[in-house]
Parts: sequence; structure tokens; C-alpha cells
Amino acid sequence: MNGGAWLRLEGTKVDVLLRDLDVVSHWSSQARRGVWELDALLGYLAGLPAYSLMAELALSRIVSGRLPEAGDYPEALSQSGARRWPLHAGFSLAHARMRAESGATSSAPSGRRPGRSSSTLTDWCASAGSGS
Repeated sequence: MNGGAWLRLEGTKVDVLLRDLDVVSHWSSQARRGVWELDALLGYLAGLPAYSLMAELALSRIVSGRLPEAGDYPEALSQSGARRWPLHAGFSLAHARMRAESGATSSAPSGRRPGRSSSTLTDWCASAGSGS
């Protein structure tokens, strides 16, 4: 995001986002090819995928000027997301399970506790990498 504000217009809350259109164009082009990054952003537990810029473009309400068309939802993006999101979810769940089994209350390394297994995440990574 390159700027913005929370406004109230006639009693309605409005979230105004300012975006660099060159960046929006770049990530929209990448999304059409099924390529995207996942950015850490406060308030988004799973992160914010760069293809969300294309979605904003498709749903935006233009206040001034003109914007390029977002186009149809790209098949390549559907395929790459279908492969990638389950890996992210599985990894996050395996990580949480490993931390819970070790008694950790945060994800900061606290050292191994005697008698506790820490192989859950390693096992999951190995199985995910082998396609099983």
C-alpha cells in the first residue's frame, strides 16, 4: 500500500487505498501466469498474497481517472493456488502441533524438553516434499 486513509462520508466508513499502478500492473501480470508472493501483513494470519492487488483492481470503485481492466480469473493462478495453499496450511498446522506437543506457548525457540519429540514438523516436511 502506498497510502490511504479511513474516512467517514455521510456516516459511512470508507477505506481509501492508494496503490502504485506500476506495482499493481506487475503483480496482475504475474498472477495471470500463476506466480505470486505471500507477504506478511498485520491482521492477516495467513499473509496477504500479491494477487490480491488484481482482485482489488477488479473490485475497485474508481474515484478519478482510469484503470486497466483486471480481466477474468486466471486458470494458472487457480492451479498454483491449489498446489500452494494446502502446503502452507499443512505446514502451519504441523508447526502448531509440534509446539503444542512440546508445551511451548509461543513459536520462539525454547530448547528441547527431555522426553518430548520434536520430529512432527520434520516428518511433515519430509512427507510434503516426497508428495505423500
